[in-house]
Amino acid sequence: MRTFAVSAIRALTYFTDAETTPMPQMIQRVAWPTIKRFLERQALDAGRRRLEDLLGRKPMRPILEDAIWQTERRLKHFEGLHRMTSAEFVQRYEDDEFEESLDYADWIGEYRLLRRLKEKTDTYCHEGGSS
Repeated sequence: MRTFAVSAIRALTYFTDAETTPMPQMIQRVAWPTIKRFLERQALDAGRRRLEDLLGRKPMRPILEDAIWQTERRLKHFEGLHRMTSAEFVQRYEDDEFEESLDYADWIGEYRLLRRLKEKTDTYCHEGGSS
């Protein structure tokens, strides 16, 4: 399952932009390779901790339920802000009734994320996952 944590950890090791940008003025001089190695180690450690949590120390169902709760909360924010349900928004969005915007992209992303999280929860429960 691809989660925000996994994406965030992967982003910590995305160096293409940093390597094409001039080194900023630093309070303490540190070479770019040193910074890069530090970030890679931190990402590996974070990934290892997350994997341990997912595989053995925490049941998956509470993690999924928490993610669903947070996503539903963000959807309620958009619904209140735009005075329509997410289902209505998605239908109108797919009918090209709205101009593209970051706000709408976030909303549609949250809506799709909720659908995937619910699918994962159903799959997990049907496969006999612990609760």
